[in-house]
Amino acid sequence: MGSNKGLLMIDGKPLIQKISDQLTPFFNEVIISANNHDIYKFMNLKIIRDEEQNCGPLMGIYSTLLHSNDRLNFIVACDNPTIKISIVNKMVNMAEHCDIVVPVYENAKCEPLFAVYNKAVVPFIRDALSHGNRRITELLSNVNVKYFHLDSQDEIINLNTKEDLLRWQSEKQTINQEFS
Repeated sequence: MGSNKGLLMIDGKPLIQKISDQLTPFFNEVIISANNHDIYKFMNLKIIRDEEQNCGPLMGIYSTLLHSNDRLNFIVACDNPTIKISIVNKMVNMAEHCDIVVPVYENAKCEPLFAVYNKAVVPFIRDALSHGNRRITELLSNVNVKYFHLDSQDEIINLNTKEDLLRWQSEKQTINQEFS
């Protein structure tokens, strides 16, 4: 998108704050994984830098899990403006006897950056990273994963591009007008 998505203004707040506001009532701890610590200081949350730089999202997950106080952790990217807590609750409830719960669509596309990770997966991530494997999908093939099957109403919104943002804003505006 060309800018820091976490600082993108949505409904008058930075996107990272919109996400945090949705999560804070439901979790003991909300942690931000960011290598640029200073830009999120205004959030007054624990901010974790990657243990090693330039290793991608898997290193961010690893570093965050190392510093989390909880056994089960909902990991979400900073580009998800709307978090359906009902989906998160169902995934947390599924997570008791596995390493990761990942939502998956009918077309088999999964969302590993909107998933529940058990801290027990830390040694597997460390091993993957130490062997140069940075892909989350490779990790999924080496641990005990449960897949949460999403139906058509359970779309997980990712604002990866300006077009995604404009489409989401347009859809949101349409919904708001229907209920006004």
